[in-house]
Amino acid sequence: MDILVSSNRRYLHQTGTMLRSVLSSTQEPLDVWFLHGGLAGEDRKRLVSRLPGARVHFILVDASLFGAETAPLHIRHITQETYYRLLAPFLLPDRLQRILWLDSDLVVRGDLKEFYGQDLEGRSLIACRNMGESAVQSNAVRLGLPAGTLYFNAGVLLMNLAYMRTHGSQEQILSFCRKHQALLKLQDQDVLNLLYHDSALVRTDQVWNCMVHYTESFVSRDIAERAVILHYAGKWKPWQWRWQDRYARSYWKIRREEGLRGAEYATLFFGRIWEALHGNDILTVVESPYFWLRARLVKSRW
Repeated sequence: MDILVSSNRRYLHQTGTMLRSVLSSTQEPLDVWFLHGGLAGEDRKRLVSRLPGARVHFILVDASLFGAETAPLHIRHITQETYYRLLAPFLLPDRLQRILWLDSDLVVRGDLKEFYGQDLEGRSLIACRNMGESAVQSNAVRLGLPAGTLYFNAGVLLMNLAYMRTHGSQEQILSFCRKHQALLKLQDQDVLNLLYHDSALVRTDQVWNCMVHYTESFVSRDIAERAVILHYAGKWKPWQWRWQDRYARSYWKIRREEGLRGAEYATLFFGRIWEALHGNDILTVVESPYFWLRARLVKSRW
């Protein structure tokens, strides 16, 4: 099974946790293809050490290809590296015909074999619809997509690399991004919807990309319990003390299985204060004690 990810040093730890969840949920041999813009050798070694048995292939991407005019960033927690996957068909070996992209802010809680083995004949990719009926419609209208188009979330993508290679080129995709950059409010997710809306298969079930958000729930408790992939969509993530509820527990279950490190114990007790200070997020600093206490009081059968 071939898995595609892209990250930088800031999110490397979370990417490793996500990949650990894949590793612990499948019996298939795992090849991880990691797109990066200059990850240090020590960081690469650290990631590989967390994935025993998996083959990890690091692919250096020319970051200069994704300047502000090509890769606009409108959401604070989204980084330039997310755009790299647009060029995956041309960066990966030609022998790869399909690959499964997974965002770093999710956990896998079951075997991916069924989703990975879907028929891709005539399809550019298979994805799941975005969360919220109104968001699906409004995003499709915003991008000028045909009526009835299901706007998909790009956190989980089964990509047909062979199809993408024969229906475009690296320069065409980069040019497309520059031409439509004013539309790209949701970054490369918008690009993918613009490029492939008419050739993608968009699933409406949420088992394979169950999106949960700190402030509101887009899924029922029953669906979330059955979900194979739990996706922490939105600004706040389970490794931040602003979000510690039943959904976050799936993330910390993986971390406990791997073994919490000293730095994470500090996070558990003091919140992301250091990161918040460096990100000028004074609210996180002030609110950390409150969210720590609230997390301790959360009761759930999860």
